[in-house]
Amino acid sequence: MPTDTTLEQPGDWEPLEGAPEGIEITPAKARHGETAALRVLVAGAIAVVIVASTNKEFELDRFFVPKEFVLHLTALVAGVLAIGAFRRVRLNWVDLCLAGFLAFSAASAYFAADRMLAARGLAISVSGVAIYWAARSVRESGHARPLLTGLAAAVVVGCVTCLLQAYGMETEFFSINRAPGGTFGNRNFIAHLAAFGLPIVLF
Repeated sequence: MPTDTTLEQPGDWEPLEGAPEGIEITPAKARHGETAALRVLVAGAIAVVIVASTNKEFELDRFFVPKEFVLHLTALVAGVLAIGAFRRVRLNWVDLCLAGFLAFSAASAYFAADRMLAARGLAISVSGVAIYWAARSVRESGHARPLLTGLAAAVVVGCVTCLLQAYGMETEFFSINRAPGGTFGNRNFIAHLAAFGLPIVLF
């Protein structure tokens, strides 16, 4: 082990505990996954507020389905990238409550009258919890500030689409029903985004 710490920081070369014999996994290398997960989470947050379909056969689903797809894709990729960091995070009562919520939701979906619709709702819950755990891992790796900045940017972008429609912009990606909803198709939905996103922007 080097003794001259003026050339290297210990965190850059000390092997992590539990590494396979003969293979050194340094903290710097381990953080690559969390950095990639951060980028995926920010890109996914911005993409989910922008994406919409021009197929008007199902007025609300042309907004819901693309956003749900981006949500699930973001959860999958970010979850895989951050899984190494999450293994180093100690579970707490919040994690147990979330796991219990998902278990109860799965049982509820199984006994639901419309299992397809229930499964769709359950999938959103699963992806939401997965993104929470991925974001938590990113925070634990020291990237809380850029993650919050990216989420704030997503909130602003979503609200801008609403303002553009309010001030007369017309596009196939907007709906004239319950305008101005921007890329959410409904002014109530964009109001929800603004309400829960405002604390992040202010912070």
